[in-house]
Amino acid sequence: MRAFAAILVMWAHIKYVASFGPNPFIASVAGSAGVDIFFVISGFIISMSAERAGFEGRAFLVTRLCRIVPFYWLMTAPFILFDALSHRLYWRSLLNSVTFIPLMDFNKFNNPVLSFGWSLSFEFWFYTLFAVLMAMLGARALPFMAPVMAILCGIVWFSYRGTWFTPRFLFHPLTLEFAGGIVLYQLRKLCGVKTIAIVAPLVLVSGLMVLKTQSLGWHEPILASAYLGFKRAWIWGGFSTLLITLTVSVDNLQLISWPRWAVSMGNSSYSIYLIQMYALYTSAGVRMLSNTGPWISVPLFVTFTIVGGHYLSKQVEMPLTRWVRLRAQVKPSAGT
Repeated sequence: MRAFAAILVMWAHIKYVASFGPNPFIASVAGSAGVDIFFVISGFIISMSAERAGFEGRAFLVTRLCRIVPFYWLMTAPFILFDALSHRLYWRSLLNSVTFIPLMDFNKFNNPVLSFGWSLSFEFWFYTLFAVLMAMLGARALPFMAPVMAILCGIVWFSYRGTWFTPRFLFHPLTLEFAGGIVLYQLRKLCGVKTIAIVAPLVLVSGLMVLKTQSLGWHEPILASAYLGFKRAWIWGGFSTLLITLTVSVDNLQLISWPRWAVSMGNSSYSIYLIQMYALYTSAGVRMLSNTGPWISVPLFVTFTIVGGHYLSKQVEMPLTRWVRLRAQVKPSAGT
């Protein structure tokens, strides 16, 4: 499913390197639903990892930070250098790139220098909140996590009127998609034949609703509006939760043996996600300099993203993660 999510995100970005006229397939932003799928998957997998790690909050948090932070900083560094040399480096964007959480943003969210990192800011916060609850509640953190996120989300977005953006970011409706993955993990053993019969048609219906609400695919207005945030969490997050539920049911019944390429692409999804900014600039640059059409830039973008992301994962991301974890003296839990 991570491979499918990565493909969706890549589809959403094709329009930046090509123009096929009014082609609705290319112009679509529905592929941004891949981010929502990743959020639900994170809630599910991190719940599993925390349980297998014995709900030890500190070790869990350090393990997760070793997993996402060093590689993200490494991928962001060239963009920081480029923006600094071209005098376009905005200090709030730089701060958000380093801290993940927008500590000094007011009224709106400032994208990190590597703009795709906005979704990783939510991942970072989810890991932190989960670790804090585990430190306080131990194993009881799992059933409490989703209700706590939902309650705090409602309180902040319906009562907070300050200009400091951080509270609205920390308890944005998109965090409810992580909660969906947590709830699904706790109900996973109930997923079977009956679940497939119920969920399969709902996936189709909710998928059509995603296609009908493509304006929700732009993250900046979503982060600025409680109404749009809840709407995306309900429609796009609902579709993602249903899709993962269907996948869990299929896995429980062992109906499909997932192809090796999909598993490999899923394992490389983090690199595939972060390398896309490099692929976008390269593909757009080749198209502009060579005056070629989309039939060159699109295959280049796709190939650069998939092949480059897979290579980057094997040669840089995973070795770097192992090295950092070794220095931090933590053992990764299963599924991380």
